[in-house]
Amino acid sequence: CFFLCFLYVEAVKQSLAMSILLIALIYLYSRKIKKYIYLIILASFFHVTALICLIFIIPYFSARLTKLVGFGLLVLSIIFITFPTSILEYIVLFLPPNSMVGMKLNFYLYSDAYSPQVSIGLGSILDFLLICIIFLSFWRANKNQLFTNYSFHGVVFLGVSLYLAFGISIGKMMPVMTR
Repeated sequence: CFFLCFLYVEAVKQSLAMSILLIALIYLYSRKIKKYIYLIILASFFHVTALICLIFIIPYFSARLTKLVGFGLLVLSIIFITFPTSILEYIVLFLPPNSMVGMKLNFYLYSDAYSPQVSIGLGSILDFLLICIIFLSFWRANKNQLFTNYSFHGVVFLGVSLYLAFGISIGKMMPVMTR
């Protein structure tokens, strides 16, 4: 019974963080960067992974850095697919010994249920179709000059890169990492 209550608490924390992130996107779109950062920090009090959304401010400062970070995420996810265990073991070395993140990563690495393994099924076909649709949409939007806010276009590009890196690439090796 306690385990089920813990799952619900985690879901509520994730939902609160996501709600705050969605509100923060309004400020990002209207170029109110400070308010966006404050809301991201507030969301991180509920779920620390909200901090990754700080990369979405990069397009407001540098289009070149946006492309570099976006493509870098994709390259890193491909490297992760190739050497998942080695990379995670290396990350654990830099974490404090009794930290929550370190203990979780150790558990995921060495348990039979969560250890890195390729999981490709029928959903992979849908993932591939989604990737094709995303790239086709970006290509058509650029070709027809549909973007009015180029900085926010960079935000969308980084969001798609994050999704492809974590949701599809890394998720195929360790589905537990995408929760």
